Amino acid sequence: MRYFVMIALGVLMLALGISMAAHDRSPLSVPHGMQQCNQDSDCDYADTSCSGCCEYRAIAKASAQDYELLHRKHCAGYQGGVCECVALGTPVFTCVNHRCKLSYKTSPPVH
Repeated sequence: MRYFVMIALGVLMLALGISMAAHDRSPLSVPHGMQQCNQDSDCDYADTSCSGCCEYRAIAKASAQDYELLHRKHCAGYQGGVCECVALGTPVFTCVNHRCKLSYKTSPPVH
């Protein structure tokens, strides 16, 4: 009887682990090769999360379509939560050492 309970528990844990994998997708990183630039205007941003939870990273505009394909494949079947992203400020793109960087310019509070 004890072995049956252990086997049943193992099967249950395996089943939960598989179902959680479909819900929990870590953000997709932007490969360094997709961040190459020569000037600030070469850069844009990409959503790296499957949930839309404001997890943006800098990307080269020339690589945006290729990254979008990777992102769709990575997030296919995602069944987790979805966020409505609150603006973090105005995105500012810079090309530093031929690599796109993303920062945000925030407005001072209005009194």
